Amino acid sequence: MKITFVQAVMLILRRDLIFDIRNRQRLWIIFLFAILNTFVFSFALELQHILRREVVVGVFWTTILFASLLGFERQGSEGSRQRMSQAIKLAPLPRLAIFYGQLLANWLITLCLLLFTVLLQSGLFNARLWHMDFWLASLLGSLGLVTIGTTLTTMFSHISVRVGVMSVLLIPLILPILLTCVRFTLATQSELPVRNEWVALLVLQDIILLILTSWLYPHLIDE
Repeated sequence: MKITFVQAVMLILRRDLIFDIRNRQRLWIIFLFAILNTFVFSFALELQHILRREVVVGVFWTTILFASLLGFERQGSEGSRQRMSQAIKLAPLPRLAIFYGQLLANWLITLCLLLFTVLLQSGLFNARLWHMDFWLASLLGSLGLVTIGTTLTTMFSHISVRVGVMSVLLIPLILPILLTCVRFTLATQSELPVRNEWVALLVLQDIILLILTSWLYPHLIDE
């Protein structure tokens, strides 16, 4: 029986989520980093209430970026995951279905990290993080982040020494989206209406990344 593209995506999504939940090393790393990073900044930034509310935006996205980076490096170095990926290559599944399944799994984990970090930093920094504009920025920004991260993880899956290499590539690639997210999130913290240009720019960046990575991924996975 031939499975559809959507079924193949859901199959890969389910596989990756079950693997992460059962192994838990990657989840422990990213959530522990989020906790430590938040508490370090909470003690270091003894600022007035207004200044702290503005600084927390940079702290938030820095936490998400580096926690995700640690997760992607851990994901790329797990031997059992690599063996499982090699087996999937032999399966009669569309290559793009594999990519989007892995992308959705990474995105769901990142969204859980976002929610967890918001709970921490809302209490410690007393920031306005519970509103729709902020979550729109988080959804669009995290999609771009995991798109690049998923592609780089596949790119370096055949390299034995890659600690630090992914950081060198990921940070410059994600910088345009990160800067847009910071500016957009800062706008959500003010009393002024959020400009639609930030939303349009994030959407455009995500579309460009998805198109480029969808074209590149089949070549990477077949290497």
